[in-house]
Amino acid sequence: ILDGWKAKGGVDLRESKIPVRNVLAVLPGAGDLQEEYVVVGAHYDHVGMGGAGSLAPGMIAVHNGADDNGSGTVSLLEVSKRLSDALPKIESRRTVVFIAFTAEELGLLGSAHYVRNPKFSLEKTVAMVNMDMVGRLASNTLTVYGTGTAKEFDELIETTNQRYHFNLDKSPEGMGPSDHASFFEKKIPVFHFFTGLHKDYHRPSDDFDKINVTGMVRITDMVTDVVTHLVTQQERPSFIPIRGSANPRQQRAEKP
Repeated sequence: ILDGWKAKGGVDLRESKIPVRNVLAVLPGAGDLQEEYVVVGAHYDHVGMGGAGSLAPGMIAVHNGADDNGSGTVSLLEVSKRLSDALPKIESRRTVVFIAFTAEELGLLGSAHYVRNPKFSLEKTVAMVNMDMVGRLASNTLTVYGTGTAKEFDELIETTNQRYHFNLDKSPEGMGPSDHASFFEKKIPVFHFFTGLHKDYHRPSDDFDKINVTGMVRITDMVTDVVTHLVTQQERPSFIPIRGSANPRQQRAEKP
């Protein structure tokens, strides 16, 4: 009550449901490892015309998300093509499950749904490799999260990088704001590949002309090699429940 005036209002909340899908493809394994699995993933959703999740307040415009996460989705398709060509020649190999996740931007909803309702046994899933924002390689710096989530992972990344010579920015943590975290919470070793934040993040200006295609090719090469190792190595990685959560906002952002 203010100076004799009264006001009242009401709120009418209505739930809106939109059907969305994770998209899965499977490359069958063979031999004594075929009943174990390696998941390779990237989210395919973004923030549409803006609104919630956009960092361009009040702007109604298409947010194409070329880096976040068109780059990861395209790399996922290329990795799947390369592995489909190469792995059938190997007699003993794990099954590879490729997943394009939905609703990552709303809180990792797609990957969280998968680990609650797995298509393939999580107990037999030996590792998950994630790609999110891999299209803006700058200063040759590639960030890799999860290097401490398995006893073998730091050495694996260092050995693989001898062929590619990235300036590695390694983070041992398995938790962080992308789909790999859903798998780490289920005690599965994870890798997450990332090229850093930039001034176009979650804005309409995140478009194809800013993508470092040559850098994406090199990252795709490296991810393919890492996954090939995980699929063919006889011993499964030894999970480490490392504490902490990696924060990409603490990573070095690309200069304007």
